[in-house]
Amino acid sequence: MTDVLNSFLGTWVHDHDSDMDDLIEILMQGLALPLPMARVLAVSNQRIQFSKEGNFYVVKTIFEGHSMTFKFIPGQPFNEMYNPMGKTRKAVANIENGKLTIRALDAKDKYISTWELRGGQLLLTLSDDDEGAVRYFNR
Repeated sequence: MTDVLNSFLGTWVHDHDSDMDDLIEILMQGLALPLPMARVLAVSNQRIQFSKEGNFYVVKTIFEGHSMTFKFIPGQPFNEMYNPMGKTRKAVANIENGKLTIRALDAKDKYISTWELRGGQLLLTLSDDDEGAVRYFNR
């Protein structure tokens, strides 16, 4: 488990997305963002800093002068800031099939983020019931 998480450590810079329309849709539905903010987030030059502080893994997302940070220990519930407007939810992070998967504890919340390394890139898949988009990041 820690090997997978330790492979994410470092700073990642946004490269491209699988589909802009799907991304905007998932940002609106999954993150509950209004359309103008979803568009800004979708086109922003986003960076992700993945670090470790003691037993906690720390994910800091930086975009357009804003940032969101959350800390977690795999398998333990935590408060995830998942929305740039400051919204949080109770979530849990687990390693599933060699990927980091973060999902809400509330079964009605279908938004899931999946993190994986493929070909030297960090792939962040954002999905809910019927939409999904992949964001690609380079070191």
